[in-house]
Amino acid sequence: MTRRWAQLIADADPLVSEVAVRIAGQREVTDPLIVASLLDRLKNAVNDPGLRRQCALSLTGAKAEPGPLTAVLAKTLWDTPDDALLADAVALAAPQPSQLAIKLVSALRQPPEWGGPDDPNDRRVERLQQIERFAELAARNEPVTFVDQLAVNEEVEDIDDAWLAGVCRGLSARRTSLSEVGDQLTAVTRESLARRFAKLRQKFADHPAPGREVELLGYAPRDEADVLLGHIGPESPPALRQQAIEVLGRRGHPALGPRLVDEFSSLSPELRNLAAGIIFARAEWTRSLLEMMAAGTVSPRLIDANRVRQLTTSKDEQVRTLANTVFASLAPADRSKVLADYQPCLSIDADPTRGREVFKAQCITCHRIGELGVNVAPDISDSRTKTRDYLLTAILDPNRAIDNNYFSYTVVDVAGVTHSGILTSETATSITLKQPGDKVLTLPRAEIELLQSSGQSLMPEGLERNITPQQMADLISFIKNWRYLDGTVPSEVIR
Repeated sequence: MTRRWAQLIADADPLVSEVAVRIAGQREVTDPLIVASLLDRLKNAVNDPGLRRQCALSLTGAKAEPGPLTAVLAKTLWDTPDDALLADAVALAAPQPSQLAIKLVSALRQPPEWGGPDDPNDRRVERLQQIERFAELAARNEPVTFVDQLAVNEEVEDIDDAWLAGVCRGLSARRTSLSEVGDQLTAVTRESLARRFAKLRQKFADHPAPGREVELLGYAPRDEADVLLGHIGPESPPALRQQAIEVLGRRGHPALGPRLVDEFSSLSPELRNLAAGIIFARAEWTRSLLEMMAAGTVSPRLIDANRVRQLTTSKDEQVRTLANTVFASLAPADRSKVLADYQPCLSIDADPTRGREVFKAQCITCHRIGELGVNVAPDISDSRTKTRDYLLTAILDPNRAIDNNYFSYTVVDVAGVTHSGILTSETATSITLKQPGDKVLTLPRAEIELLQSSGQSLMPEGLERNITPQQMADLISFIKNWRYLDGTVPSEVIR
């Protein structure tokens, strides 16, 4: 029976073969003949991507020698570097992702063992992405000592950078870093990594610009990463400032919070939103900014209503007390009164083009319309049939009729860092939050000290602080009429 099954897997008819491969994958693959047939079919089905993916999936958990299986999987990735679904299937089948990454590194550094010597760099970008992906997967799941198997080769920087980025990102997902696990590596590897980070720092110092060097320096030892602190101020280009702040914020650099607090008033709206997320994640930085607001050196109106609510309900007593004092004059008014005050905006002339600018300033971190913004909250892009009164109520009184799929959750981790967002998924081992700006955060349950729903919409009350009645009229007009602003509909139809 086993021999007959192997023959069906190898059948010349791809439909017969695919059915046999799929059925084989529905049971534990332990027979050497079946394993060999699946590997042979995977190697030879170069022109049938669907069959190759199914072969890889059917080899998941197979009782096979790791060496030969890894060799075939690596060759499969090399042959089709731009097939993301195949890469997913290979990731499931790989007994050791690190060995896949190492084989791809070796093949890209030298004349490849597959595919002929005349085109060694074909699809180099895609292959570098594969190296990065499987290095990350390895660092997430394997002992970090696999890094010793591939010393950094300073002559081929793009390969080293892909490998290093994957390893560092995988370790970061495990809440650790190369610096923290360095004692598990050989002295030769540690010295090689130290030279690479030093070279990255010097290269960035000579030509500071956003890019791979900034990302990798975010994982570097403290003395190398400090070079980024000099580029979060207004003298640096906005794109560089943003990336430097992001990578230093990701590692929780202790000098970043105080710098952002000092420069908070001078930041652009985009950078201020990024800085607020970093500052308000740590109680000591939050207290510093609130104290500056209490002293009158920073305006409380620079803080959006969603974060005002987060701060005034903080679990940290000092933060909560300070916030309630600072924001007392900005507390949301009674919703019924606010709605009554804004009723006249429903009957005044409105301009959807002006409304687009209001949307960009106030709404794009959670809502998407056309090419503007991201969809974190409910989709509002198809609102042609919604009345203006309905939209006004939804904007000014978001908790009146809220879908419980969009309740805001607050999470405090064991390090005391506060996170908030919409709970999009949860398992026995982790939860995932979707946050404003389309950021996704997954936290292991073992690292969660508090998980609590506010019972309120992620969209805050109090937007009237930032939107005048005329701007509200314009915003509602944009939400209803954005599809027609290309000139294909007569202007008199727009309302």
